[in-house]
Amino acid sequence: MRYNFDKFDRNTINSLGFPYDYHSMMHYDETAFGNGRVTITTKDPSKQKIIGRAQGFSTMDIQQINAMYNCKGGGNPPTGPPTAPPTAGPTISPTVQCKVGQDLDERCVGWANTGYCKTTDRNYLEIMKRKCCKSCQDTCNDKDANCAKWAQSGECQKNPNWMLQNCSKSCFKCN
Repeated sequence: MRYNFDKFDRNTINSLGFPYDYHSMMHYDETAFGNGRVTITTKDPSKQKIIGRAQGFSTMDIQQINAMYNCKGGGNPPTGPPTAPPTAGPTISPTVQCKVGQDLDERCVGWANTGYCKTTDRNYLEIMKRKCCKSCQDTCNDKDANCAKWAQSGECQKNPNWMLQNCSKSCFKCN
C-alpha cells in the first residue's frame, strides 16, 4: 500500500483553480504516521497547527465540492486574499476603519476562514484590521496569561509565528 503515500506536484492534481487550503478537512495532522512525532510540516510555518484540526468542511472545501459536482450554491474559485491598495477590486482609504461587529467587504468571512486575520504578513493584517472587524473579532485574543509581558519584551518580532497564533491581542491592536 506504499502508493497511498506517493506525492503529487500541483501540475498533476486538479484543484479546479482553487488555491491551497490549509483549513481543508482532507489534511492529516502534523503527527500522522509518526507515532506522536511531527512527520508533516507546512511550507508556511504559521499554518502548522491548523492542518488536521478541521471539525467539518472548510469554506473552500464546500466551494470545491460545488464546483466538482456542478451544484447550485457556487463553485467559483474564491478571490485571493486581501491586497494592499491599489487593487483591481474595491479599495479602501487609509482613513476608513470598520467598527466592532462590522465588515466592510463581503469577502471578509472567506479571508478570515483562510487565516488572514492571523497572518504574519503585516500588509494583509492591516487590511484585515481595517476592513474585517466582525470576521476577525473572535480571532483577536491572547491564549496565555504571559502574552502581554512577552510582547513587551519583543517576542512579537522575535517569534512572530507562535506569538501571532497565541498572543494576537498583545502583539496587535484589535479594534
